[in-house]
Amino acid sequence: MSSQVNDVISTEKVDILIVCCDIGGAKAIYPVFKLLKKKFNIKIICTVYSKEVFRGFSNKIILELDHSTDYLSRILYNINPKLLFTGTSEFSNLERLSWKVSREMGIVSVAIIDSWTNPKDRFKYYYSESNSNTELSQPDVVSVPDQMLKSKIFKGGWCTSDLKVCGQPHLEQNLRKLLRSRNASNILKGATLFISEPVSEKCHTLGEDIGYSQFSVATKIVNEVLSDISILEIKPHPKENIDNWIKWKKLFSEEEQLKIKISKSKLENLITKSEVVVGMASMGLIEAAYSGAKVMALQPNRKFIPNIFIDECEYISLIINNDRMDNIFQLLRGNKNHSINIKNLPFYKSIERTSNLILKYL
Repeated sequence: MSSQVNDVISTEKVDILIVCCDIGGAKAIYPVFKLLKKKFNIKIICTVYSKEVFRGFSNKIILELDHSTDYLSRILYNINPKLLFTGTSEFSNLERLSWKVSREMGIVSVAIIDSWTNPKDRFKYYYSESNSNTELSQPDVVSVPDQMLKSKIFKGGWCTSDLKVCGQPHLEQNLRKLLRSRNASNILKGATLFISEPVSEKCHTLGEDIGYSQFSVATKIVNEVLSDISILEIKPHPKENIDNWIKWKKLFSEEEQLKIKISKSKLENLITKSEVVVGMASMGLIEAAYSGAKVMALQPNRKFIPNIFIDECEYISLIINNDRMDNIFQLLRGNKNHSINIKNLPFYKSIERTSNLILKYL
């Protein structure tokens, strides 16, 4: 790692330092980064999870996950940016330590929340020997996707950052693409997409049970509605081991396996061609719903609300009990497609609003 620090040129003039561990934060930052890099010198600190988002951009440092405060301090002191712009990864201290160091250096830090899930956990130190689980690290400013999440955070009474509603840049960007590409001629009759999330992995890491897993939900789909659909495409999350899905698929009969595909295609392409999109609490469900797809969120026997936006979205059918989904699925497929005007969404002009927030502090 020390060689990476030495690679940082101390005399380098950096306006904005972007720091993000997870792909969700990186994707939310990317549209803003593309706009800002036209006028400002930007450097990026990313990880193996987020580096692909910034593929083609050479001025970046790729970190291992065993970074320390001292290591990040040396990097930030060498770079000495005017502003720190970060994601809010749940299961990494990268952003939290960066906020701590930037505050010590007197550098303004702006963080973006890319999802409505577990807002407070994004500011807790993650498995740190020197910090308790209740201690928080917070940036100067936090950009949130909508007023609903801002209110939830504010009512919690724990946030000391300045909260700004700026939308969700990646969601806006993807919705524009999906609204252009999704039409009746592209949709495959009976094609159903299951958007997975690493629920089992999170439960194992945190030592808690949320009432279901990605595999129990996918099994419910196979057992109850597979006979009514033409193909079930499983889209694993980037943090999932695809071998676990291959093993899961082998639990079913040969006839059932012929209808199940573990997909490596881009999520946007899968949404475009699917008649029905099913998941748990993924951001992908929101993208699909606002692009006009028929969407169902399955959270059987849930023990808490994983994504408050999904509970409130009028275009997502939510199942929170363990009833059979046959009738609901048939009704869902029979519903007319809905049309969306992006100008009416809370994510309209997210890229512009977030960019303006950054510019305010430069």
